[in-house]
Amino acid sequence: MLKCSKNSEGTAELEEALATVLDIIKSANDSMHQIAITGYEGDVHELGKLLLQGSFNVWTDHKKGHNKVKDLARFKPMQRHLFLYAKILLFCKKREENADGHEKSPSYSFKNSLKASDPVFQPHTSIVKGPFGVVFPY
Repeated sequence: MLKCSKNSEGTAELEEALATVLDIIKSANDSMHQIAITGYEGDVHELGKLLLQGSFNVWTDHKKGHNKVKDLARFKPMQRHLFLYAKILLFCKKREENADGHEKSPSYSFKNSLKASDPVFQPHTSIVKGPFGVVFPY
């Protein structure tokens, strides 16, 4: 409807209605993913507004550190589902479980979190491949 009514009477109302419907769908989708978080000690509703959620590659230092140069060559990203709230960034591992032979329903095992005041968020650059990056000051 919107494509056929460009520059017509009511176009602004149609655009507003579309934005509202898309916002409702996003909100429902985000809520569906939030309730599937397990292992987080606390109430996710107290973390502020959910700004972004999705799967990302995450690189971290190994707990034992790197002893040899060849260890660095094996440094692989981990696939994590991130939930960016106004106050905190949650790192979760996505798990897909069968539900009585039906489609797999995802759940997210909480792994780690960062307060929003700790990291520095950077937009897409030559180093950061994606919509944003999280960089920690040394």
